[in-house]
This record gives sequence, structure tokens and C-alpha cells, in this order.
Amino acid sequence: MPKIFKYFILIIIFSILIYLFMNRNKSTIQKNNIFNINDTTSIHTIFMADKHGNEVLIKKYNNKWKLNEKYNIKKEAINNLLNSIQKLRIERPVSVNALERVIKNLATKGVKIEIYTKDDVKSYIIGNPTKNHKANYMLLNDENEPYIVHIPGFSGYPSASYGIQGGKLNIKDNWLDQKIFNNIKYINNISLIDFTNPKNSFSIVMNPIQLLNYRKQSIEFDTLAINNYVNLIKNINYNSKFNSDSILTNKKPIFGLTVNKDTLFLYSKDKIKKTNNQESNIDVLLSKNTNNELMIIQKYVFNKVLITIDEFNK
Repeated sequence: MPKIFKYFILIIIFSILIYLFMNRNKSTIQKNNIFNINDTTSIHTIFMADKHGNEVLIKKYNNKWKLNEKYNIKKEAINNLLNSIQKLRIERPVSVNALERVIKNLATKGVKIEIYTKDDVKSYIIGNPTKNHKANYMLLNDENEPYIVHIPGFSGYPSASYGIQGGKLNIKDNWLDQKIFNNIKYINNISLIDFTNPKNSFSIVMNPIQLLNYRKQSIEFDTLAINNYVNLIKNINYNSKFNSDSILTNKKPIFGLTVNKDTLFLYSKDKIKKTNNQESNIDVLLSKNTNNELMIIQKYVFNKVLITIDEFNK
């Protein structure tokens, strides 16, 4: 075969490769935002499911998001998720060498995402983070080619915003709002009753601030200490919930904490073992609120609330 013909063949092959490369890049640019949703206000439902049987259903009711139709969601968690959904962008296609491995991982360990808007449903699978931990492998439901997807300007990987850790949905730590008084926007008054030692009971009235002892007498106070206590009440969390109130049978409350019109009764409880394969014991309190919700509260968390009136004095 003449050399000039060989060169001609090589030129044609090289030209085809350049064309394919440029066409793929062009296609990627055109598909850059196939995963994102610009108008996140149109989203009303988000469903997620991992390969371990964990499912998350997030729905909007009257502009308030609920987890699995009954639990309150952390505001920062849903805001981070909606922000990520809006800003998702394709960084590049998966390389040919990694394609088989990535597709297998998506099929066996990927987390399915379904996002429902007023007019459409977007569905995709989120796989492992990339080695630099700045992107994830993702596959759109009606596509055959996976992509490396990132959030421009964000140093982490997108799956963290979805509450995904190691291919599993972390429901409790990521989504569940475990604030005890999560429906209270403004605190007008607080009352702590110590049933075992009533003289330690006190009340706080806001606007203007007053500190009252168990006789309802006004006491001098440190304003900063009062404000810190109010902020603590707003953000105090329970550890978990339980269903049967038979455990409270024949038990008398040791404290009663009233915030505005919501009252939480606290009961003593022996140490219990953690259930996550740890043998450590934790001191807990049992509690029951106005809505008859039963909660377990860790003592070391709630001891900051169960203080005496002396700690507010100047």
C-alpha cells in the first residue's frame, strides 16, 4: 500500500475521532443542565430510595415541608437540597475506561431520586462521589450514559445535600427536625416547675422581660442569661420517640416545662443501652407533651434547661 494512501487513511481516522470528541463535548454542553430544576418553587414532592430499604418522602403542605407525611423537616436541610437541585450541572461524561464500573455501581448501590413539580417528574440515580469528593456519578432515568455531576462553586459533592452517606439515606440525622418545641416561632413565656422541690420553680415573661420565683415575685436577673436560656429552649432536641405510654404507668413527673401554651412533663428513667452495637449506657429522661407525644431525652442535653432560678440572678 503506498505511503500516501496510509497517511490519507490516518488523516480520515484522526478526523473522525476529533469529530466524535467534539460532538460528545457539544452534546454534553447542550445537556449541561438536564439534572437540575430551575424553578424549585414548583417542586411539591421529593421521593428517595436506597438499596438498603430506606425511603424518604418529602411533601409540601401549605408551604411547609413534611417528612413521610407527618414529621417536621430541618429547614436548613430542605433549603440545602432545593439549592442543590437548582444548581446541579454536568462536569463531564464518564470516561470510557470507567464506564462499566460506574454503571455497575449505579445499578447496585445508587440512590433513586424522583422530583415532582407542577408539570413534570424528574428521575435520576445518584452514585458514589468522585475521588476528589467534588462531584457524583449520576444517571438520568431516560438516558443511557452516566455523567459526573457537580455544583459549581461548591467544594463538596451533591449527594451530601440529599442526606446520602455511603450509599444510604441518613434519615434521622439529616432530615428529622428533633426540636421539642418545633412549632413555636416566638416565645412569650416559659415556666419550669420542679415537682420534687417546688421552691426551685420559676417563670420567665418576655416583652418586657421578667423573672418570677415560685411565689410569682419579680426577681433581679441577668438579661444575657435570660436570652441564652430562651435560645436554648428554642433549639433543644429530643433523642428519639417511643409509642407505648405504659412505661409511664405509676410514674409521677419530676419536672413540668411550659413554653407558651405547650407543656412538657418529664419523668425519671433508668439507664438504657444504645442500640447501635455500642455497650455504653446513657442517662435519659422520658417525656410527654401536650399532644401526648412520647419522647426520650438525654439528660446531659436537658440538664442545661433544668436549672435553678439562682443562675439568672445578678
